[in-house]
Amino acid sequence: MQRANSILAFLATAVLNIALIPRFGVTGAAVAEAASMGVLVLGRVVGLFLLLGVHPFSLSLLKGSRFGAAVSHGLRGPER
Repeated sequence: MQRANSILAFLATAVLNIALIPRFGVTGAAVAEAASMGVLVLGRVVGLFLLLGVHPFSLSLLKGSRFGAAVSHGLRGPER
């Protein structure tokens, strides 16, 4: 699964670089790389769901995020 994700990200990088660099230069290369990283992450999320049945964006998993946000907000201290 990881190899397929890497190949897909490589192909996305190659195609987007070919499409974007001639027109946008370095900015096009940066956008292509960012998009290919997004493809890689999306592939890993799909693989996680297919292999383990875990959905990383379910509502039950937000409970921990809310707790972490509350603790982080509390650690910052009062605003001035």
